[in-house]
Amino acid sequence: MAKKPKAKKLTLETLAVAIQKDFSAIRDDMTAGFRAVREDMAIGFRAVREEMATGLQAVRDEMATKEDLADVRDKIALAKEELREQIAGLRYAKEIDALAERVKFVEEKLGIKHTRRAA
Repeated sequence: MAKKPKAKKLTLETLAVAIQKDFSAIRDDMTAGFRAVREDMAIGFRAVREEMATGLQAVRDEMATKEDLADVRDKIALAKEELREQIAGLRYAKEIDALAERVKFVEEKLGIKHTRRAA
Protein backbone atom coordinates (compact mmCIF):
# COMPACT_ATOMS: atom_id res chain seq x y z
CA MET A 1 0.00 0.00 0.00
CA ALA A 2 1.21 3.45 -0.96
CA LYS A 3 1.94 5.91 1.70
CA LYS A 4 -0.14 9.07 1.82
CA PRO A 5 1.90 12.18 1.41
CA LYS A 6 2.22 13.96 4.63
CA ALA A 7 0.03 17.08 4.72
CA LYS A 8 1.92 20.29 5.30
CA LYS A 9 1.00 22.19 8.33
CA LEU A 10 -0.94 25.36 7.48
CA THR A 11 0.69 28.43 8.87
CA LEU A 12 -0.16 32.06 8.51
CA GLU A 13 2.84 32.48 6.25
CA THR A 14 1.87 29.63 3.90
CA LEU A 15 -1.73 30.91 3.81
CA ALA A 16 -0.51 34.41 2.91
CA VAL A 17 1.70 32.99 0.13
CA ALA A 18 -1.23 30.93 -1.24
CA ILE A 19 -3.53 33.94 -1.19
CA GLN A 20 -0.86 36.06 -2.87
CA LYS A 21 -0.44 33.43 -5.62
CA ASP A 22 -4.23 33.30 -6.15
CA PHE A 23 -4.46 37.09 -6.34
CA SER A 24 -1.55 37.16 -8.79
CA ALA A 25 -3.26 34.54 -10.97
CA ILE A 26 -6.55 36.48 -10.87
CA ARG A 27 -4.74 39.72 -11.71
CA ASP A 28 -2.96 38.04 -14.63
CA ASP A 29 -6.26 36.66 -15.92
CA MET A 30 -7.96 40.03 -15.57
CA THR A 31 -5.05 41.79 -17.27
CA ALA A 32 -5.24 39.37 -20.18
CA GLY A 33 -9.02 39.81 -20.36
CA PHE A 34 -8.79 43.61 -20.29
CA ARG A 35 -6.06 43.50 -22.92
CA ALA A 36 -8.29 41.36 -25.17
CA VAL A 37 -11.24 43.71 -24.65
CA ARG A 38 -9.04 46.72 -25.36
CA GLU A 39 -7.75 45.12 -28.58
CA ASP A 40 -11.29 44.23 -29.69
CA MET A 41 -12.44 47.78 -28.97
CA ALA A 42 -9.50 49.22 -30.90
CA ILE A 43 -10.37 47.03 -33.89
CA GLY A 44 -14.01 48.06 -33.62
CA PHE A 45 -13.14 51.76 -33.36
CA ARG A 46 -10.84 51.46 -36.39
CA ALA A 47 -13.66 49.84 -38.37
CA VAL A 48 -16.13 52.55 -37.32
CA ARG A 49 -13.61 55.28 -38.16
CA GLU A 50 -12.99 53.79 -41.61
CA GLU A 51 -16.71 53.41 -42.24
CA MET A 52 -17.35 57.00 -41.19
CA ALA A 53 -14.53 58.25 -43.41
CA THR A 54 -15.95 56.30 -46.35
CA GLY A 55 -19.46 57.61 -45.66
CA LEU A 56 -18.18 61.16 -45.29
CA GLN A 57 -16.33 60.91 -48.58
CA ALA A 58 -19.50 59.59 -50.25
CA VAL A 59 -21.44 62.57 -48.88
CA ARG A 60 -18.76 64.96 -50.10
CA ASP A 61 -18.83 63.33 -53.53
CA GLU A 62 -22.61 63.84 -53.75
CA MET A 63 -22.57 67.43 -52.50
CA ALA A 64 -22.88 70.24 -55.01
CA THR A 65 -19.85 72.45 -55.36
CA LYS A 66 -19.87 76.24 -55.53
CA GLU A 67 -19.30 75.94 -59.28
CA ASP A 68 -22.34 73.66 -59.59
CA LEU A 69 -24.48 76.17 -57.72
CA ALA A 70 -23.18 79.04 -59.82
CA ASP A 71 -23.99 77.08 -62.98
CA VAL A 72 -27.52 76.42 -61.72
CA ARG A 73 -27.93 80.12 -60.87
CA ASP A 74 -26.83 81.06 -64.39
CA LYS A 75 -29.27 78.59 -65.95
CA ILE A 76 -32.10 79.92 -63.78
CA ALA A 77 -31.26 83.50 -64.77
CA LEU A 78 -31.31 82.55 -68.46
CA ALA A 79 -34.60 80.70 -68.06
CA LYS A 80 -36.14 83.68 -66.24
CA GLU A 81 -35.07 86.04 -69.02
CA GLU A 82 -36.46 83.71 -71.67
CA LEU A 83 -39.77 83.45 -69.78
CA ARG A 84 -39.95 87.25 -69.48
CA GLU A 85 -39.53 87.54 -73.25
CA GLN A 86 -42.20 84.91 -73.87
CA ILE A 87 -44.59 86.59 -71.43
CA ALA A 88 -43.99 89.93 -73.10
CA GLY A 89 -44.97 88.31 -76.41
CA LEU A 90 -48.09 86.84 -74.82
CA ARG A 91 -49.25 90.25 -73.67
CA TYR A 92 -50.01 91.12 -77.27
CA ALA A 93 -51.47 87.72 -78.12
CA LYS A 94 -54.97 88.72 -76.96
CA GLU A 95 -54.84 91.91 -78.98
CA ILE A 96 -53.67 90.00 -82.05
CA ASP A 97 -56.46 87.45 -81.62
CA ALA A 98 -59.01 90.25 -81.26
CA LEU A 99 -57.70 91.92 -84.42
CA ALA A 100 -57.83 88.61 -86.29
CA GLU A 101 -61.48 88.19 -85.29
CA ARG A 102 -62.31 91.71 -86.44
CA VAL A 103 -60.55 91.17 -89.79
CA LYS A 104 -62.42 87.91 -90.22
CA PHE A 105 -65.73 89.68 -89.49
CA VAL A 106 -64.93 92.46 -91.97
CA GLU A 107 -63.90 89.92 -94.62
CA GLU A 108 -67.18 88.07 -94.14
CA LYS A 109 -69.20 91.31 -94.46
CA LEU A 110 -67.32 92.26 -97.62
CA GLY A 111 -67.64 88.75 -99.03
CA ILE A 112 -63.93 88.13 -99.09
CA LYS A 113 -63.02 84.49 -98.83
CA HIS A 114 -61.12 83.94 -95.59
CA THR A 115 -57.91 81.96 -95.87
CA ARG A 116 -55.77 81.06 -93.00
CA ARG A 117 -52.03 81.21 -93.52
CA ALA A 118 -49.35 79.88 -91.26
CA ALA A 119 -47.37 82.57 -89.56
